Amino acid sequence: MGMANTKFPRRGLPWTLAELKQLGHRPDPELARRLGRPIKEVVAMRESRRMRLVTPVCCSSISVGYEGKQLLTGQF
Repeated sequence: MGMANTKFPRRGLPWTLAELKQLGHRPDPELARRLGRPIKEVVAMRESRRMRLVTPVCCSSISVGYEGKQLLTGQF
């Protein structure tokens, strides 16, 4: 018999209703870590349900000031 997967204890198991409700409310890597599932599995489930990717507000270009945009684009 195979060994239990300690890194992803929920890999390949059916999704619970509580897990499905969290899709689209947190970034995929964070949700994967919390649920004990691989990121690919979380992304595949979110995309199969046609949900958009959650982008944290802190990382959007809207919240970055003028100086930050210069640093991100390399234009000085």
